[in-house]
Amino acid sequence: MTIELSAPAEKLNVEVFSPRDPNPKKFSWPTIWTVGEAADDAAKAFGYEAGTPTLQNKDHEVLRRKDTLLDAGVREGDQLELTDTGGGV
Repeated sequence: MTIELSAPAEKLNVEVFSPRDPNPKKFSWPTIWTVGEAADDAAKAFGYEAGTPTLQNKDHEVLRRKDTLLDAGVREGDQLELTDTGGGV
């Protein structure tokens, strides 16, 4: 009997909301990216230039910037919110 394991996806497709923009944006990020890399990418797409952005999940848990997206529990199709480690964006 052979058991085949499926490889994890190489990218995660997510939707990110920003407090300054009523329209969410879709992103496709490598699963090995850190939360910080993804948050920086999202912040740039929303036009933010300062601060230390991070992401929070639908349960309003702020994700640690140094964790990979997978380690932080981000999954395909998640809706995330852009925030700042200093308390807002």
